Amino acid sequence: MKNYIKILLCAVALVSFLFHPTVSREALAGEAAPQIEIIFDDSGSMWGQIDGKAKIDIAKESFDLMLDDILKKQSDAEVGLRVYGHKNKKCDNSILEVPLGKGNSGKLKAFVNRLKPLGMTPITYSLQESAKDFDSEKKGEKIVVLLTDGIESCNGDPCAAAKSLQEAGVVTKIHVVGFGMKKSELDTLKCIAAPSGGLLIGAGNSAELKKAFERVVDETVKYNLEVIALDDSGKALYADCFVYPAGQTEKVAAHGDTSLKDRSLFDVPPGTYDIKVVSGQTKKELWLKGVTVDDKKRTSKRVVFGERDLKIVCKKADGSINGSCDVYVYEKSGKDVMHADTSMGYAAIKLEPGIYNVKIINYYSKKEKWLKDVDLTSTKKFSEEVTIE
Repeated sequence: MKNYIKILLCAVALVSFLFHPTVSREALAGEAAPQIEIIFDDSGSMWGQIDGKAKIDIAKESFDLMLDDILKKQSDAEVGLRVYGHKNKKCDNSILEVPLGKGNSGKLKAFVNRLKPLGMTPITYSLQESAKDFDSEKKGEKIVVLLTDGIESCNGDPCAAAKSLQEAGVVTKIHVVGFGMKKSELDTLKCIAAPSGGLLIGAGNSAELKKAFERVVDETVKYNLEVIALDDSGKALYADCFVYPAGQTEKVAAHGDTSLKDRSLFDVPPGTYDIKVVSGQTKKELWLKGVTVDDKKRTSKRVVFGERDLKIVCKKADGSINGSCDVYVYEKSGKDVMHADTSMGYAAIKLEPGIYNVKIINYYSKKEKWLKDVDLTSTKKFSEEVTIE
């Protein structure tokens, strides 16, 4: 009887654990939050300017955005800050200023905001010291993000240091962002990121630095599925993505859109999925069937929409713009595809490749004109001026 009660209690505890609303999927899978150390360059060269603004000020703004991005996507991530070049001009000036931890974003931002560039660029020493900053007892990825605007200036060998960290299993990944550097200089930093399979990204201005940090965050935070939507020229476009368990369309397992870094990112349980991708412009649906996802790597899928541009300019008899026209687009079969108006001076419509009939109506006079057999199969853009009273 006692054994029976013990078994029953264990079963109840297990069910409670599995279905407790505060238990994350990561916890159920035995995964730990990543430890992310940012090594921040505060060497004297960070006073240099790009587009009339000091690199240090651009870096501070981008740092804040990157930190918000990390914590928005994985709130339990442990983040720390190591800074070099800020205290003096010695080659051992690299200090862990904010230890790795959770809920410390205010402290991280405040410290970076106070920085004033001063010293050298001891990349090697910083990497070597970073080995002491991680908690080796904790599971989960241990990631270094190095921001630098220059190469090693203290006679160290950052390539050897990075290789040693990777071989010893101290870090999982080292990502390097080179800010305002020549390509030849940036190339010398490849050996820092390469051993761990990390990113090496160059950034020449504020917008590029923000984009570089976004890419780093995408690689750092736990996502195991990404969907990228493109047009047939390779340009990213907006789309809605619906992830269903394979063979099911009743219940959506995940939903997102490609407004996030031109892609939609998901963290879903391992399994097989069917993914519906809907163009934000044409509303056309494309399906990815039988997509297998696991937690060992990120599964990346692309869909290509063949979007075409139709532009109709409506004019009055005197040549002035008529902003009171409605434009209706029909397939050859007669199916109504799209409607727009010229209130902005013209109607701009996105369509899938095909042959269309276009009706233009003056809202007030009700007079209309037709454009028959508009061929948007091989032609990517079609523009027409129509005079209608």
